[in-house]
Amino acid sequence: MDKNRSDNIGNLILAFSKAQNEYPEFNKNREGFYKYADLDSVMNEIRKILAKYELSFWQEEGFTADKILYLESILGHSSGEWISSATLLVPPDPNSPLTPSQEFGKRLTYQRRYSAFTLLNITILNDPDDNDGDTKVIKKTSNNNDKISSEQAANIVNKITKCKNGDKLLANIQSFNKINKLLNLPACKYESVMSYLKNNEGI
Repeated sequence: MDKNRSDNIGNLILAFSKAQNEYPEFNKNREGFYKYADLDSVMNEIRKILAKYELSFWQEEGFTADKILYLESILGHSSGEWISSATLLVPPDPNSPLTPSQEFGKRLTYQRRYSAFTLLNITILNDPDDNDGDTKVIKKTSNNNDKISSEQAANIVNKITKCKNGDKLLANIQSFNKINKLLNLPACKYESVMSYLKNNEGI
């Protein structure tokens, strides 16, 4: 991916800001090792709101020039304007009791949920990585020009040190995001990078 937005996004921003004001609160409706709001139930509600303002959302997979698999989430507007966000997909864990296809499917499902919530500015409180609070949608705005903080960069480095192939993962992150140091990472990519590293811990 070389670009993550159309040349103009004024109409999209206006429509999206109106849509966000109608976001409802969600209850956790699935339970595995933890309770969570699943992607289908959330998106069934969100898509109705997006359609009202001539917005659409979809996800697709692809490969970078370095043959790294990624998931791209796209938000489009009837004007032809669009923005997107991509995150790297990790290979199946060879030590998992699941088959490679089952393991990959599990990780893809998690990443689809995580990436959709990130691009659409849906923050789920009391998700697996949160400590308290209720699950609901937080209306917020983000600026793709913002960079991660020093503390966030330190969190990424800490995650990298827990991965056996940390040097390779860091190189992938920098190559994929076209940065030469972590502090240049866009703030909007922080959560997806942390998710990518979390999935690679111990591999």
